[in-house]
Amino acid sequence: MKRVSVRLTPEADEAYEYLISKASDSKQEETILNAFYQKIELIKNDVHYGDPVAKRLIPSEYKTKSAVLRIRSMKTHSRVKPQGKKGSLFGL
Repeated sequence: MKRVSVRLTPEADEAYEYLISKASDSKQEETILNAFYQKIELIKNDVHYGDPVAKRLIPSEYKTKSAVLRIRSMKTHSRVKPQGKKGSLFGL
């Protein structure tokens, strides 16, 4: 089996750390964190999981800053609505 490494952008890492810190006190954050872990396992078990994103659509800052070569998009099926004010970490 091919070894798979999942790296987070600084923004995603910040959200991940937030979820870890709040998951023990909040059912909503725990649900989101568990969904995140499930997606990671899906990616590790099938590197072709998700839909490929055209290279021209990958922001140049990701290509240079994070050495991103490929991105795959995947749908989430969460019933959890984002919390927070618009423009904040989870306010979208």
